[in-house]
Amino acid sequence: MPSDVDVLVTHTPPKYHLDLPIALGCEHLLGELWRVQPALHVFGHVHAGKSDLLGLLKGGKEVVRWDERQARVERALARPNGFFTAILSPRSWIDLVKITFYGLAGAVWTRVWGGEIPRSTTMVLASLMYCDSGELRNLAQVVEI
Repeated sequence: MPSDVDVLVTHTPPKYHLDLPIALGCEHLLGELWRVQPALHVFGHVHAGKSDLLGLLKGGKEVVRWDERQARVERALARPNGFFTAILSPRSWIDLVKITFYGLAGAVWTRVWGGEIPRSTTMVLASLMYCDSGELRNLAQVVEI
């Protein structure tokens, strides 16, 4: 992928972003997004990504800031062990503390001290079909960049 891409359209989502809790997205695409960091990434493929709990909360859109907090979130999501094993793992708790720390530090840095806001990508799941029903029930997305 060229490094000067501002708008990227792909069929599949990147791993861990609007791709259901089971992470159906592509990890290689995620690596390229970390490298290129386009302003907008539009994708489809995982129709139910808007209908699971996280998709409903995000409304089919997600703004990803390419910073240390995001790296920690993706690292935590990449753990192969199950939910209960992760809860009992000290590494998971350390990651949770670091995610919280980097989130708070980033907010203080940009909003209080006027630091530079990290580059971000607006990710949009453009699927109109509701799950695999064949019905067009998902709303169209409007994005300002």
